[in-house]
Amino acid sequence: MWFLCLLAGVFVPLLITPRLLFHYDTTPKIIVLALAAAWALLRIGELPREASALWSRTPGRWLAFLTAAQLVWFGATTATSSRPWLSLFGSNWRRFGLVETASLLVVAVAIAAALSARPAGVRPLLRLVVCAGLIASVYGIFQYFGIDPFQPVAAYQAHAGDSIIVRPPGTMGHADYFGWWLAVEFFCAIALARIETGGWKRVAIAAAGCICLAVLLSGTRAALLAIVVGVVGLALMEPFRPRRSHLAIAGLSVIVFTAFLFSTAGTRLRARAVWSEDEPTGGARPLLWRDSLEMIGARPALGFGPETFLTTFAPYQSEDLSRLFPDFHHESPHNLPLDAATAMGVPGLLLMIAWAGLGGFAARSAWRAASPIAAPLSAALIASGAAAMFSAASPGPVLLTFLVIAVLIASCPAEEPREATHWTGLQWFVRAASVFFALGLAIFGGVLAISEYRLQQFSEHPGATAYLAMLSVSLPGAAEDLYVSRVLQQQCEKRSDFGAYLACRQQTMRASGRALRTSDDLANAWYNLSMLSAAENEMVWTRRGLEEAINASPNWFKPHWALAKFLSRTGETKQATVEAQRAAFLDSNRDPEVVRTAAELTASRR
Repeated sequence: MWFLCLLAGVFVPLLITPRLLFHYDTTPKIIVLALAAAWALLRIGELPREASALWSRTPGRWLAFLTAAQLVWFGATTATSSRPWLSLFGSNWRRFGLVETASLLVVAVAIAAALSARPAGVRPLLRLVVCAGLIASVYGIFQYFGIDPFQPVAAYQAHAGDSIIVRPPGTMGHADYFGWWLAVEFFCAIALARIETGGWKRVAIAAAGCICLAVLLSGTRAALLAIVVGVVGLALMEPFRPRRSHLAIAGLSVIVFTAFLFSTAGTRLRARAVWSEDEPTGGARPLLWRDSLEMIGARPALGFGPETFLTTFAPYQSEDLSRLFPDFHHESPHNLPLDAATAMGVPGLLLMIAWAGLGGFAARSAWRAASPIAAPLSAALIASGAAAMFSAASPGPVLLTFLVIAVLIASCPAEEPREATHWTGLQWFVRAASVFFALGLAIFGGVLAISEYRLQQFSEHPGATAYLAMLSVSLPGAAEDLYVSRVLQQQCEKRSDFGAYLACRQQTMRASGRALRTSDDLANAWYNLSMLSAAENEMVWTRRGLEEAINASPNWFKPHWALAKFLSRTGETKQATVEAQRAAFLDSNRDPEVVRTAAELTASRR
């Protein structure tokens, strides 16, 4: 069990593999999660006793029911998805399809069952989780100051005028996911401090302090709100009178942080605060949520399929949202309930509500059992729910939330002593099914690792040979053919030999054509194909690519602009003018080249 807890509590959130795997912040977590699930399934000898312990708790039974219901419905929506392979194995940017979700649920249920059979394991698990939070938060603090031995600092910095804004992603790939995970970690640290003394208590307190500082430096408003909401919830559950020492520490912390904020070291954080003031209502989110509701209304029963949002949302994206961020393609609603509803319909949303209900029920049961960690872990679930309203699901924070639920379930008393069930008649069937699925998950993890390694090799040494090697071992569904085609195109331009150029172009076009099936951004894939075709004077494919890109994403300005220039060259001036004016409108007249094209075509028709 401890090996499983180590994988889930430490390696999943902390593991990054830069210069080894292409998606170095997401893929290693998924690989470890799949291997952890395989390990859990192979622990079949422990299943009867642990399953009985889980089943003896009412929240444990609901966990089993909800897990089964989630997997069945996820499977149904994957089968009816607009892009089934993408829903099965996940998208490029987060890899959170059916296989990954099943792995996460298997790990969560296995740990809940193991802790139910051995409640003494709660303390060591919390230690592992809090140690991971301490390490990651210290790393995030260093990232704020530009100290990062693993990831390129420029990847999470942005320029806003003369200022630099830094959003430390920690080990989560993005500051939003990092902040969500840290918000839950903060209350796990408080829970550990409640039940520990001596050295471990000091570690928990240090972790809570570092986590707060890391969240502040990340500039993630959702995480700050989540911690505040969680603290309010904790105060309502356990009212307390602050001591003078508490007030002194709080006052000193405010003074130190204020001094830091207005010092040279706080320049980047001040820049982030100014940036936030420019979008007080959350930037794109209100419009994104509004348009997502319209999308849900189109397919309320089954949704569009997990992991398909980036492509399926584009036809529902409004002009208002497009003009606000003209060249941005939204990969999710940045709201977990809307994410579930767009992917799996209203039943998916109801399942999400049921999971929230399970968390509340488990917290209430642990509270009634007078568990000392019930209140802080309940606050952790409140914080997770608050952060989830402003972020997309990712393995790190979602898994930690499930681990909190598992700990709360294990903290509930068993209803009555139950003997271990041996399942004599089903023993061989259960063993065979467990081994089968464990083998499948292990193969999935292995193939994904090899494919990502070869993609990384391609990025370092691009060429047709490296691309073919990558194709030889790849999963169906999402792949980086769009990225590959663009890199190969750059390589082709360097070829001086005509024969080598033609061979390179052949592989480039093959990758761009394959991207129409493997890219999770279909409009971008068609646009890329049209640009490559235009470079070869292939008029038919240039026009078709642009028209298909417009069909896939009607309010994206770029294909309208490119089509306007194409039509002007073919003498279709009237239609070219319409497309140019449309492009300038959708671009909010931001890019001078787009405005100039519209002005020139309009003037030529007068």
